[in-house]
Amino acid sequence: MDVVLVPDFEGRKRRYFQNTTNLFLASWLEHGSHTTHNRLHVVCIGEPPTSTVRLIERARASLVVKRPVPGPDRFRNKLRGFEINPSRYKLMLLDTDIVLWGRIDEIANLVRSNDIAAGFANDAHLSLAQWLTVYDGLGMDMPADRVSMLNAQFAGGWGNPMHSREASRTLPYFNGGVVVAAWASGLGEQWRRLIDEIPAMLDGEKPLHPFAVLDQPALAVAVDICCRRGVAFGVLPHVAHARWQHFYLGLIDADEALLVHNVGMFNGQEAADVRAGIRAYGARLRARAAQIDKRGQSRGSLRMNAYVDKLEAYLLMLHAKWLVA
Repeated sequence: MDVVLVPDFEGRKRRYFQNTTNLFLASWLEHGSHTTHNRLHVVCIGEPPTSTVRLIERARASLVVKRPVPGPDRFRNKLRGFEINPSRYKLMLLDTDIVLWGRIDEIANLVRSNDIAAGFANDAHLSLAQWLTVYDGLGMDMPADRVSMLNAQFAGGWGNPMHSREASRTLPYFNGGVVVAAWASGLGEQWRRLIDEIPAMLDGEKPLHPFAVLDQPALAVAVDICCRRGVAFGVLPHVAHARWQHFYLGLIDADEALLVHNVGMFNGQEAADVRAGIRAYGARLRARAAQIDKRGQSRGSLRMNAYVDKLEAYLLMLHAKWLVA
């Protein structure tokens, strides 16, 4: 696979992207640099910092610098990942707040039979009524399938109760943090088109979540269009796109994960100090687990804390071994 990362060094979150990108590159040096079947590409929005360039060189990754994609938000910049020169059959597009926890070849083997693969999102961002608006605007019938998002698996839901009600019966909806697509699938072209069209269709309607105007609704419809054209789709196994919810709920064990998505790491001023930011993120996850336990919804804090202990130790090891040396 062509494994592609698209950090944004031109926006206001330059330090955040430096930290997350550097940690990903360190994890690649641990678990991905041995591979001959997968090639790493880093598409930088703006000039990358020196520390990131050094790690890219050590990882023997390709480096391309691009301008931001025109538009009202910066999430669409990730679509620059589809502009690289393909060197493999498939693309794996990743958010920067991800680290490899296992060998990249094992992840590639899990999606070998799929031309497109993605994991279900944490929550619903559009109501069914809003999805109907979108599909009517596109002149398409809505999919018949209804699925449950990750946060709906908590007893009583997690976060905003309205989100959780919708999340238990929504259209297939995917987290854009890990997306696998064959270059010939056409996913990139559809996603790029829909990321502008869908917000225009919903103009004046209040979504369930601000993310609804960004990339994930466009991704969901793009996947649907490709599937209707006969492209083989598969849901990513949890181990290939693990999030804290998977560990709290006991859906996977910390030792099974191959790739971990650390949503919310390096919030705000935490980006100023990598080690302190890692520990602050761990503290937030432990506090969240305790809060869910207190609500009487579940008793997953022991599993969550074991995962967080391993995550903190791993991230701090990456920092000491690859970022400080």
